[in-house]
Amino acid sequence: MMHLLRLESAGKRVKRRCRGMVEKRKMGENGCPLQCLDRGANPRGGEARGETFGYPLFVMEKLGGEKMKKGYMMAPIVILAVLVLAAFSTPASALAIKELNTTINGTIAGDVYVGGGEGDGTTYTQNFSVPNGTILWARLYVHVWASGQSNGWLNITFYNGTGCTQNNQYLSFNYDGSNNNETQGYYVGCGYGTYWKYWNVTDIVNNGYNNVTASTSGFDVGEVNGIALVTVYEDGGEQATYWVNDGYVHLGTAYSCAVTSNTTWFNGTVNKAQNATLWTIYLTGDSVSDYLYFNGHELSSNAADGGGSTPDKTWSAEQYFDIDSWHIDKNWLDPNPSTNNVTFGNVSESSLRAVVAVLINREPKPDLNVTKIETLVEREGMMPFELVANHTYTITATIKNKGTANATDFNVTMHENGALRNDTYIPILVKGEEGVVQFNWTPNATGTYALTVTADAYNDAIEKDETNNASTKNVAVLDDTGPADLVIHPDDITFLPAYGWHTANNNTKIIVKVTNSGTADAGNTSIPFKVQLIVDGSTVENKTTWLMAKSYRYVTFERYLAAGSHTVEVRLDPDGNVTESSTTNNNAVKSLKVVSCRILDTHHYGDISSYTGPLSGNSPVNMFDVTKLAPENTTVVDLLKSVAQVELGGSTPVGSVDGLEENDTTHYYWYPFVNGIPVYWVPGSNWSKYQLQGGDVVHWDILRYVNTKKAPTDFKPRPIMDYPEPFLHGYNGTVWNITIVYPSGDGSYYDIADRIKDKLNDTVPDARINIRTNATLTDTEKQNNHLILLGTPTENNITADVNANHTEVGMPVYYNTSTGNFVDDSTDESLGEGAVIVEACDNPFNNANINDTWKDENQTIWIATGKTSEFAKEAAEWLINRTCLLKKGSELDDKGFWLVQFKCGDVTGDGNILMNDFTRLQWYVGKIPGYTLASKWAGDVTGDGNILMNDVTRLQWYVGKIPGTNLNCKSC
Repeated sequence: MMHLLRLESAGKRVKRRCRGMVEKRKMGENGCPLQCLDRGANPRGGEARGETFGYPLFVMEKLGGEKMKKGYMMAPIVILAVLVLAAFSTPASALAIKELNTTINGTIAGDVYVGGGEGDGTTYTQNFSVPNGTILWARLYVHVWASGQSNGWLNITFYNGTGCTQNNQYLSFNYDGSNNNETQGYYVGCGYGTYWKYWNVTDIVNNGYNNVTASTSGFDVGEVNGIALVTVYEDGGEQATYWVNDGYVHLGTAYSCAVTSNTTWFNGTVNKAQNATLWTIYLTGDSVSDYLYFNGHELSSNAADGGGSTPDKTWSAEQYFDIDSWHIDKNWLDPNPSTNNVTFGNVSESSLRAVVAVLINREPKPDLNVTKIETLVEREGMMPFELVANHTYTITATIKNKGTANATDFNVTMHENGALRNDTYIPILVKGEEGVVQFNWTPNATGTYALTVTADAYNDAIEKDETNNASTKNVAVLDDTGPADLVIHPDDITFLPAYGWHTANNNTKIIVKVTNSGTADAGNTSIPFKVQLIVDGSTVENKTTWLMAKSYRYVTFERYLAAGSHTVEVRLDPDGNVTESSTTNNNAVKSLKVVSCRILDTHHYGDISSYTGPLSGNSPVNMFDVTKLAPENTTVVDLLKSVAQVELGGSTPVGSVDGLEENDTTHYYWYPFVNGIPVYWVPGSNWSKYQLQGGDVVHWDILRYVNTKKAPTDFKPRPIMDYPEPFLHGYNGTVWNITIVYPSGDGSYYDIADRIKDKLNDTVPDARINIRTNATLTDTEKQNNHLILLGTPTENNITADVNANHTEVGMPVYYNTSTGNFVDDSTDESLGEGAVIVEACDNPFNNANINDTWKDENQTIWIATGKTSEFAKEAAEWLINRTCLLKKGSELDDKGFWLVQFKCGDVTGDGNILMNDFTRLQWYVGKIPGYTLASKWAGDVTGDGNILMNDVTRLQWYVGKIPGTNLNCKSC
């Protein structure tokens, strides 16, 4: 066993924590109750189920291009390097890395399933769809990125459709791999940072739906970067010869245990008459080039790009987890039973791990399935909900190619009770993709019909499975002899704000769902019926339409409705032109209230300037700020759609606004805030839980969480630029009182607190604001009010208490008690001595559980602080005579979500205004390269919005103490 020394840096990339989809897990995503998902493990309380067992492990380098057939050889140069390192470095770390060897291989009447996907956060669930057949062997793999020499627990719950099985294991960075065995084990790269856990699940996995939830605890980071499942199964199909090679080889040039290339071998006879498929799995790959060869043939110059695709999931590059399949041409195969190999190479990426290579010698073939037949499909703007004889309908069939090769030149047919009705030619369907085929169908009588759709109806494509091409759906068709019946209910009337790009279109869209529940048509294109709109008792508009039997459609009106309450009535066929079974259900009445609101968007924590960059394809995107009328209870997404061009995201209803797009690689996503409070993401209903109230400020920003690379301490900060929110309108109709809290040891803060109160009184009633010292603040006020905290963390113990939980409450700037400096948590940079800070976060005192309180939709804390009383009092001035500047963060060269500034004239940020500030400003105005200002606001000492020579002169005179010279940086 070789021991190498730890040289790897802790600064390896980490992906984002799970964003909006599930902000707080209540149930296992696999449907298991919480007790089934209980971690059941305590790193200080003894071993949990699943101790570690082992393979002999080696650090290897292939000699002279020769393959290693038995055992392994250590290159002399590597031994020398180890000895040199051992002589000059301490302490030593054990290694758990291993050559990719064949774990299992054979010839079967079946295939090998490779599934999985990249992970998110410290808890991640991956679904699997295991093909039908007899399971011969299965192994689960989990990748954990821990950050540095960090130990912790990995807790796995495997759900196979009938029950849960757990595997809990404590992972240690100095583990040497000696206890690994066939049942389970793990590797850790260079004794540092990246764990690769495997677990034999042959007796657990079932055909069809399975899923795995992996959770970590105790690590510095503990990111679950990916989960994979390799399953060997027999299904009675064609013969396949396979090899599953796994291990852990660190590829690169920067680390002691790494090699620049490594070859794994597939010993045994191959069938050169058939092509093959190679699957590879890498850890920590990115966009930097590496190479992959099969028998000397280059497969890719960037095989490990951090992305991948399996039958279960497809993900983009830069996610640091690769599962990819590669086509191996039969002419590349070598009949010699000991010469087929794959070589992994890396001379560019600093840290890359090759962990699995699966070779399947079986001809790749398509496999066409009809996965869905839809008979209720919109046609000519009408949606049927039942089918009626002698009407023409659109039938759609979804065809998926589940095979390993493209399907070309085949036909899809539809039969009605065995009789051919439609035949459609398909030129190509790419492997893994699906397509939708449309048919027209006119049933000519009542009854039940069997509609059978067959993919590759004439067996033109040679498929993996020729028996699964057809699907049948039984459809009931009603008689068409009954009358029509027009129906409308109050819930069929919907109100939305009208659209105007970046402008206030103050009209209201009134969307009416009109239904014909009868079996005869209501009107036709030549003889339509009226839909009449009545607002506040007056008929304002008529539209005409018609409806097929048993169908509905939407009719939309757009009207200006003033702010206030209104009554809307809709009447169907008021002239009585349609013969109906009943006319008592033709009218509906619904009330609404129209309110004024403000909606704006920004980027990168509140920047209001036009954005041009990678998130927009380098095209300029202008921000907007619109005050408009909208129906009360409008969702924040619908309000956004009324002022901007919005496209769906991968997992949210807002992926792009005006071409400024979310990005999975850099983890930038759109998020809404209302009145300065983040809107909570509700699984299944996303952000629709929040409904608009009068006076609301709805703020959308494309950002990534502070501490994106430090899950689970990541959070969304709260925007101070929406002042006086949340003090004015609260949240979701609830308005809280405000308590301004100043340090009891300094009475001069009272005047500052009183001035802040006076400023708030411009919009907030006096009765809702009071002032307390930190000593006189009551528990009731602390728990139930918004708090504005003044003073330094050493002066105000309430500020100190909040600061102690800065990531949980969502403070973007925190006070480091060890160094005595403030730190910007978004950059990890310490701030200058003279920094003045204004920020907002959640009020944690109203919660029993401190964890992730930044997500709470209730009372907020605002903090005005600095390192000394002088700077804390300067920070408070931003809540008195500079509040208008908070709204325009980009004009201050600062973030609009929180403020870090300096005293007027302190352009060096050291807390003083001396000759070095004059010199710095002079060089900045003179455009001397390399000179920047700690604050542009502080450099505009004349307050005219520009930084010019007159500012240099003013600062020079001020520093020189010329009588009558004052600094007048911009204020409100």
